[in-house]
Amino acid sequence: MPKIAIYPGSFDPVTNGHLDIIERGLKLFDKIIIAILTNPGKQFLFTLEERMQMLEVCLKKFPNVKIDTFNGLTVDYAAQCNAQGILRGLRALSDFEYEFQMALMNLDIYQFINYQGSRPVRRQHQRDGATGSGEENQREICPEQLTE
Repeated sequence: MPKIAIYPGSFDPVTNGHLDIIERGLKLFDKIIIAILTNPGKQFLFTLEERMQMLEVCLKKFPNVKIDTFNGLTVDYAAQCNAQGILRGLRALSDFEYEFQMALMNLDIYQFINYQGSRPVRRQHQRDGATGSGEENQREICPEQLTE
């Protein structure tokens, strides 16, 4: 049975930080489902269709990554997909605290979910092992979006 993870988020827009989490997630899981939350109450910079198109462009080199949308609880969607894990990006300590609380609540519902939280690593510094600030990572747009 393949190991499946979901990576939920708004991806508005997709960034290098997102791509880094996906690449590292593929070392842990056989398949990743990018789960775009549909939330009519939230204002987005890009439409759902535009965000899906951006993701398709940026993820075309990853055949084992699927893009989907969902509404409701993330943990319910993970169970629906038979996922064993949920990937989350952590930019700051406050992200960790929030995600830790969410993980505890979700584990009360579904004990089989494995949470993988990771801080994005800035791509140009990966060679020497240095990392950039989380804020810089989150604002760098996927370069493939700019050339398509």
